[in-house]
Amino acid sequence: MPKQLGIHEYTIYLDKVTHIDAIVIDEAGTPIPAAQCLFLRTNNSGTDSFTKTTDEQGKLHLPFFAGQIALSLTAKGFARQTIELGNLSTPPERLAITLTRGRTGYGQLWAENGQPIPNATIRILATREGLPSILANSSQTLIDDETTTNEQGQFTTNSLAPDRNYQLRITSDGKELEFEDSTFSLKQSPRNITCKSPQ
Repeated sequence: MPKQLGIHEYTIYLDKVTHIDAIVIDEAGTPIPAAQCLFLRTNNSGTDSFTKTTDEQGKLHLPFFAGQIALSLTAKGFARQTIELGNLSTPPERLAITLTRGRTGYGQLWAENGQPIPNATIRILATREGLPSILANSSQTLIDDETTTNEQGQFTTNSLAPDRNYQLRITSDGKELEFEDSTFSLKQSPRNITCKSPQ
């Protein structure tokens, strides 16, 4: 007589996934598509994060996890907006998040031989100064804008906040360029930058 195999019963518990629904708009109430939303959550286990992008109607549908929650949003032509939602155990009601149009800053890149540097990539990075602690203490690289120099080495960014300082990161032909004083702000615009020749 064949040996009967034992039958084991298992109970699997699945956490119910809830969400944060939001719409991202400009000051006139127009939805902003392709805005980047950084979700940060801190609890006793540490801090975790993920990024989502608004759809064509400016809508976000974010998985919700309990803890100290903050949302940090950027979009081309808008200044960064960070919202602290507090220590939440349940998701908030539908959010409407307004982004403010950014201010425009200018600069020009020069090589040590006095020639302009075309087709260089300029990344405008947010500094930690003045940011909520959950964002300031995170390991995220906060890119507020990215642009490219023209044939005269000139660049323009239109995502600056008037009272905020930034850091510049510059690459050309896949190599990061070195230069003195990487800070950038509206007060420093227009900015002439001389880059060292890549080694």
